[in-house]
Amino acid sequence: MLQPDVQPLPYDPTANWLRQGANALSMSRVVGGVTLGICIGNSEYPLDSWWPSIATTGFAATDWADGYVARQATKRDGQQSRFGKWIDQLTDKAFVTSVIAGVACANFAHDRVLEGTVIAASGAVIAARDAWVTWRRIKAEQANVTVNTGAQWPGKVKTAVQLAALTVTASPLMESPPVNMAATSVLAGSAVLAVTSGVSLVRSLDQQLQQNPSDSL
Repeated sequence: MLQPDVQPLPYDPTANWLRQGANALSMSRVVGGVTLGICIGNSEYPLDSWWPSIATTGFAATDWADGYVARQATKRDGQQSRFGKWIDQLTDKAFVTSVIAGVACANFAHDRVLEGTVIAASGAVIAARDAWVTWRRIKAEQANVTVNTGAQWPGKVKTAVQLAALTVTASPLMESPPVNMAATSVLAGSAVLAVTSGVSLVRSLDQQLQQNPSDSL
């Protein structure tokens, strides 16, 4: 989708390849998240190796990498992919939710009912928030309201906290009960941040809709 203030440049096949590469990086988070969730959930807990934590960090890094590659494509041809922005958002959500589900199952399997319950509840809140925000964004677009799919600072803080907590919860550090409880508490705090950033975003959409009352969310 072309930005109003950006003049399109001549077709650049390299930019197209870069954009496809960015989308592939985004999609890798879905595959990685589901795989990690299954592996962590089926492993004896606490984890006896660092590979799940390293893999979580690696897949999380693709969130920065795909954005960087997409920006390089935009610099070459002046275009931005609407599909790319949406798929980046959705794959982030799928990745986080899958890993949280795996960690929660692992805690339950190890009879850490309190931690497992808190993690599962946090994941449910985060998933519900993401579904709600995505639905409101879709309805806003249907009402011809310009939707900024890029993450704002509350959302960036929320994502950073979630990924930091997940990196710890997928590591052998969770063998220590104090670390387990601390990481679980941080994850629960990230759920609160998720709700806060979601409310802020929806309010922004509502304000834009009031300026364009031809339809309703």
